[in-house]
Amino acid sequence: MEMSYIPDEPINLFENDLLATSAYVEALEEILKDCPTPYTIGIFGSWGSGKSSILKTIQHKYNTGNKKEIMFFIYDAWKYSKDDFRRSFILELCNFMMLKKEKEKIFEALYGTTSTTKEFGIAKIITYKTSQSTTFTPIIQPELFEEKFKDILNILKNNGCNKFIIAIDNIDRCHKEQAFEILLTVKNFLELEGVIFLIPIDEKGLRKYLQMSHQDANEFLRKLFNTHIQIRSFSDNELFDYGIKLIEKYGIKLPQKETVISLISQEYSKNPRRIIQFLNTLQTEYYLAQIQERKGYIPQGAITKNIDMLVKLLIIREEYPEIYEITQDDKNLIKEISEAILTQSLSSF
Repeated sequence: MEMSYIPDEPINLFENDLLATSAYVEALEEILKDCPTPYTIGIFGSWGSGKSSILKTIQHKYNTGNKKEIMFFIYDAWKYSKDDFRRSFILELCNFMMLKKEKEKIFEALYGTTSTTKEFGIAKIITYKTSQSTTFTPIIQPELFEEKFKDILNILKNNGCNKFIIAIDNIDRCHKEQAFEILLTVKNFLELEGVIFLIPIDEKGLRKYLQMSHQDANEFLRKLFNTHIQIRSFSDNELFDYGIKLIEKYGIKLPQKETVISLISQEYSKNPRRIIQFLNTLQTEYYLAQIQERKGYIPQGAITKNIDMLVKLLIIREEYPEIYEITQDDKNLIKEISEAILTQSLSSF
């Protein structure tokens, strides 16, 4: 069996729009064109709903060619989740704009040195060794942070840029308290003339955190976002069609494709990304079963001719690991779980 793994990464929706989400891109382009500044736009949707692909598609449009009047920058919050946000944000911004002198000024303020590329570099500043062999993480104070951000904006304006779009991606992956601090920083220090923030976020998760912290979630979201776009949930039929299109597009060779996709789309009805991940896992497990059957480790056709059962067991293993452990001791439970999956009542276990 030749495996055809599906890339699990943001895509350009104008080149590969299997779920018809490019409409969000077109709507956002109009908002970005017409909105005043400063302005903060939310993209609300659960993890795996395609928010990063929307950002990548917009970025491709704005950063293609020699357009100077509008710049688009994506900061990956998860990539630097263990670092101070203010520091990593400013340094990544300097890297993006190739502002070596500004970066040296920041290092001088933090470390008392202008060495940025040889001794430190962006990948080496997370921790810094002192002569006493202790480790600390320098933090940009709010005043310096705001000052340097304004300096960068002035450089952009002097180079003909009148609108700077900043997207902060993968906030959902950060610890909720850290995500909250990032959003507060955006609100308190970065909303300046000529700047537009584009922030994709799982607003339901944020609301839960705010409520647990005894804060008014609705009021916080209203104050932070000037407007937002909500990514709608997909129906089972839409995700069934999406799964079939993925199999056809990437030439995935699995038997009973419609049965397989039907089962997967029922379980992951709110998360297209999990369908991609599951199809990749399923290919691996099916290929392993082929080898085991060929070598006589398990009866011929025990798994490869029962792919629907393999799908069900993998769903249990991936999403309900405690139940999966029980099935290893109680084989009769598998039939009951199979029936529960078909009737979408697995939560009763």
